[in-house]
Amino acid sequence: MDYSEHPLSIDIETSNLGDFEDLKSFETACICVYDPLFDKDWVFVDDACYAQKRFLYHFVAPLSDFEKQLQKWWDEGRFLLGHNTEGFDFPVLEHMGVGSVLDDFQIEGRSIDTKKILLNDFNLRISLQNIVNGTLGDTKSMSGADAPVYWKEGRFDDVISYCIKDTRLTYRVWAEGRENGKITVDSLTIPVVW
Repeated sequence: MDYSEHPLSIDIETSNLGDFEDLKSFETACICVYDPLFDKDWVFVDDACYAQKRFLYHFVAPLSDFEKQLQKWWDEGRFLLGHNTEGFDFPVLEHMGVGSVLDDFQIEGRSIDTKKILLNDFNLRISLQNIVNGTLGDTKSMSGADAPVYWKEGRFDDVISYCIKDTRLTYRVWAEGRENGKITVDSLTIPVVW
């Protein structure tokens, strides 16, 4: 099986608005992973939240289980996909002890960061929202800045749903670009090879 054709789309949400100059100041609230091969959503939440077991719509696992699952995906030969994963998600996750496995994905070329590709190839900093709107005619369900606020309010399912939607939107954008060789932002068509 060529797993590069079915990358795992990953996104995180945080429980606080940290300092963007020090990404270790962010606390991970949840990690969502969409597996297009099995059309399955994986959800990992912070252990304190998991202990409350107040989830209405989602099957979740504790954040402490993520490292084991990530290692399993690495061993299986899977690829990771995200938008700004190398600039935000992975550095935030490093302090959880999964940095070496994430490094392995990046070093071995098994990590696809659509934002990084657009920045490196075209010197364009484009939000996922703008790509989703232009390429798919869809929209994100909330702003990332709202997620920590909602998490603190106990609106866990809202944040998890948002995070899952982002993983699926990222995968759809990637698949569209891979199939058609382009994405669209506003009236700009951008050729992509990913």
